[in-house]
Parts: sequence; structure tokens; C-alpha cells
Amino acid sequence: PHVGHFSQMVQEMQRLEPLSVQQ
Repeated sequence: PHVGHFSQMVQEMQRLEPLSVQQ
């Protein structure tokens, strides 16, 4: 159930800091 919320948070993080994800 909390997985959906976590996924959303990760998506937002990737959008705000895509460079961090590429690293």
C-alpha cells in the first residue's frame, strides 16, 4: 500500500534531480 506513495516520491526526486539518478 505504501509502495505507491514511495514510487511517487522517487519519481518527484528524479524529476528534481535527474543528474543524481544518472550518477
